[in-house]
Order: sequence, then structure tokens, then C-alpha cells
Amino acid sequence: MIDLARLRIVQRLYVGVGAHHMSFSPDGTRLWIALSEVATTIVRLDISDLSRPRIVARLRPRFPGHSVGFAPDGRTVWISSARAPYVTVYSAATGKVVKVVRAARAPQEVAFSGARALLTSGYGSSLEAVLWRTYRRLGTVRMPYGSFNLATFGGQVVTSSLFTGQVVELRGGTLHRFWTTKVAPATRYVAISLWPR
Repeated sequence: MIDLARLRIVQRLYVGVGAHHMSFSPDGTRLWIALSEVATTIVRLDISDLSRPRIVARLRPRFPGHSVGFAPDGRTVWISSARAPYVTVYSAATGKVVKVVRAARAPQEVAFSGARALLTSGYGSSLEAVLWRTYRRLGTVRMPYGSFNLATFGGQVVTSSLFTGQVVELRGGTLHRFWTTKVAPATRYVAISLWPR
């Protein structure tokens, strides 16, 4: 735990080897961490007191996990698979499986835009939209090979390809691709920032 205002580390907590992806609940009181890119353990933490984070439980996902994402209402946590064509939805309160959503090949990342859960498959060259409340599939669009990572903000979606270096921008509501550019031989990650006017 780092206090950015004071620029100092305020707390450390050993959660396990290979801590990789993590996600905060919308209210900021819970944190789930995947241990490694091919995670067989997910650690659930209570961070309601930031000076004293504590481990609540450890979860063994049905399929080796990769990315972790709290749904916007904070009631469920979506864990993508590093190998299997599934995303598993867990109850944030109990850690029990709520739903297994079929997806494209190894859907590494999950993010949310409005009513939609967005699932990327870099190996499957696709981006899929699912309604996160009802799990209804809305459709899939083709993406550059290796588009593992994505970011969302204000109805915009951006993906990056680790293999081709392409960055793609889409509309969150329709998944309409309206801009693609190559920025490097490989693009590992992408983020969206407000541009000062």
C-alpha cells in the first residue's frame, strides 16, 4: 500500500508468489488478486482499513485465471481464463460461482463499459460484448491478432496488440471500429486519459 500524497509505503502484505492482475470493488473496500498470468489461486482481501489490509480467503478457480474485474455494481467478480474459452463469474460476497460464460479462445482480459462486459481474446483475434447483468451475448468483432489488453472510459474502448503493435479504438455501445493505428512493433498495454483542453 503506497501513500501517493506522502510518497511512501505505508503497508506490505504477503499474498503469495506471482501477484499479477488485481481489481478493486467499486466501493474500494475489497480487492481480488490473481497469482500469476495463469492463476490457480485468487486471493480475496478486505481493504476497508487501508492501513491494515487483510486476506479474507483464497479461491481456486475452475479454470486457470488471468484477469480479474469487479462488475460495476460490485456484486460479482469476473475472472477470465488464460487457457480455456470461458470467463467465470463469482459472487463478490461469497466467492461462489454464479455463472460460467462461454467466450473465445483464452479470453485474457475483461473490462466494463456501461451495461456491457467486454472480453478480449488475443489468440482468437476478437473482442466480445456480454450484458453483465443477464449474461446475454451481444456480439463479437474481429481484432488484430494479439489484442489482449483493453481500456474503457466514457463509452470509448481501446485495445492494444502485443503481437502487431496496433491500437484500435471502438465505440463501447456498438463495438464499431473507427480508428486503428500501429504505434510500435509490440504494444503491451493501453490506458485512456482525459486530454486537457
